[in-house]
Amino acid sequence: MAPAPDEFRVLLDNHLAFLASHRGTVEMVEGNAVVTSEAPGFSTVFAAGRPLTPTMIGGRSVRTVPWNDAWASLIPSLELTPSAEMIFMVRNLQAPRPQKPTPSHFSVRRVQTADDIAVFADVQARGFLGSVHPEFAWWHAFMSRKAQENQSNPLQRFLLAYDGSDPVGTLISIYSDSLIGLYAIATLPEHRRLGVCATLVRVSEADAIGRAISTATLQVMAGSIAETVYRDLGYHEAFRTPIHVPHVPLSG
Repeated sequence: MAPAPDEFRVLLDNHLAFLASHRGTVEMVEGNAVVTSEAPGFSTVFAAGRPLTPTMIGGRSVRTVPWNDAWASLIPSLELTPSAEMIFMVRNLQAPRPQKPTPSHFSVRRVQTADDIAVFADVQARGFLGSVHPEFAWWHAFMSRKAQENQSNPLQRFLLAYDGSDPVGTLISIYSDSLIGLYAIATLPEHRRLGVCATLVRVSEADAIGRAISTATLQVMAGSIAETVYRDLGYHEAFRTPIHVPHVPLSG
């Protein structure tokens, strides 16, 4: 079991900072980051340390990391099934973009008031799920609460993208270790593929550069449309974490 390279550790730590403030709690156990969340799918173990017992895992998913192979032989015996892979992506903010930015008519404003936070949470929930999703009400309330709890955090910045006077996209930036992490990037369905995401990312990157930060990071699921979008914006893979979920027996 080798220690995490410094450049990987800071990326994971930034992600854990997001999870701890917006999804649940993070506890370090035997070198592993154990995430507990009331939000479906977010209770997990980042397997960066010594393998844990099934009792300690407690029904969570397990996300393995490339610098630690101590868990590899144990995954089958834990009755965990490979599910997907999450990619940690980075961009050097001092490097030129691979393509010239397309002019955008969208404006971006920083969330500053309680009313702004309510709008932010609403757009975030509708952007991720859609208002007809059966779990929309739960997620809407959960995201609203987490946004309210973190609005005054000096290491976080909430942004709303507007098309005229209509809010259409969201982004949360989290600062740590000379790094900016980009999270909760959501666009309303009817405004997708029009440049909302790119506009939010560029504004966040400009803010980071103004703070003398040279690296930006975000996470995507491997093979997703988002992966292609962020590669086009100059992001590349740093490492990936395969996700193993508890096996659910077939009923019948």
